[in-house]
Amino acid sequence: MTPFEIRNKEFRKVAFGYSPRDVVQYLDAVARVLERIQKQQKDLTDELVHWRERESELEKTKEKALVDAENVLAKAKEKAIEIRAGVEEWLATVIAEAEEARRQKEVYVNSVKAVLDQHYALLREEGECVNPTEKLEKLLQQNSPGA
Repeated sequence: MTPFEIRNKEFRKVAFGYSPRDVVQYLDAVARVLERIQKQQKDLTDELVHWRERESELEKTKEKALVDAENVLAKAKEKAIEIRAGVEEWLATVIAEAEEARRQKEVYVNSVKAVLDQHYALLREEGECVNPTEKLEKLLQQNSPGA
């Protein structure tokens, strides 16, 4: 039943029936209430459609955000692996260089020790002195102008 049907409803006239004017006023009032209810129903239906569309948009946004977050996380993990590999390679190089430097130092120290040992042995063989400082002093005395 529509407000239009209510307003245009025709009633049979009877001798002792209701007042036609009262019936028309009452039907107009009922029609206005029905119109208001139908408008509210349409407004609520429109609003429901709007919120369902908004919900759908938000769901799509959420899904996209999740996919984007997973992509960012995957890229971050890849970058972390790449950085770690670079650091491990650099660290291996530094350790190798430190080992080589230590080895070269050891060779150098051993070479200097060997040369010093040879010179000290020569000095002992000559019998001139046991102490290298004494040998130096003798050389300086021999080469001084007043000697």
